[in-house]
Amino acid sequence: MPPRKVHTTSLCWVPAVDQQEPIQRLRVEHDRQIGRWPPHVNVLYPFVPIDEFEEAVTRLSHALAAIPAFDVAMCRLQRFTHGKKSLTAWLAPEPDAASPPDAWQTLQALCQRAFPHCTDQTDRGGAFVAHLTVGQFTQADLVDQLQASLERSWQPLRCAVGSLVLISRAGQDQPFLVHWRVPLGGDAPQRAAPPLERGVWLPDEPTERGPDASAAERAPLAEVDAAADPLRVTVAANTDATMSLVVEVR
Repeated sequence: MPPRKVHTTSLCWVPAVDQQEPIQRLRVEHDRQIGRWPPHVNVLYPFVPIDEFEEAVTRLSHALAAIPAFDVAMCRLQRFTHGKKSLTAWLAPEPDAASPPDAWQTLQALCQRAFPHCTDQTDRGGAFVAHLTVGQFTQADLVDQLQASLERSWQPLRCAVGSLVLISRAGQDQPFLVHWRVPLGGDAPQRAAPPLERGVWLPDEPTERGPDASAAERAPLAEVDAAADPLRVTVAANTDATMSLVVEVR
């Protein structure tokens, strides 16, 4: 049987929960996927099915032993432009001065070598681009405004990339949950103890999206869901209407 990969799992890096607040406050305002995804950098997505996680962890543990943990700083907001009215804003987790500048590319290449059928993150050509999505936009000037605002107020966020997590969701309407944590540098993998958790920081009472949001975007966060297709997002409005947008690279 050929190797499998699915859009209900991911191998990714997730910042420590106690470092997520500034990221999550951005996502509450701008990211339709906040109810589904943790703040993350996808390393391999789509990834192997959940019933292959234990075997995958063994392979990953051997692969990640070859690279030590490294530190990153998120100082800049960047964007992908998918079309005239489709943009994704993201934070760049750049290795700090004490870490190799190509640390992300080395990490991703090691993982892809262990799972050679999971090539989606590099299929577009060029080097792997580590990105942490914080929002989707339909106008470039709105991204410009957010960039200008962050240049005035954003404090560089420094985080350690010490492990990758294997996450899975039960269905397209469910959030991703952490199943395994595999350290860089050769330490033993850690299976998440039940009940499984999302591993995210969220405000006590989610607020509405910004004043420029559409009626659909102002829907309660619990009703904002993405379809399994990584290039399709379905947004449920308060009136139960839906709309589909091609919006992002995950």
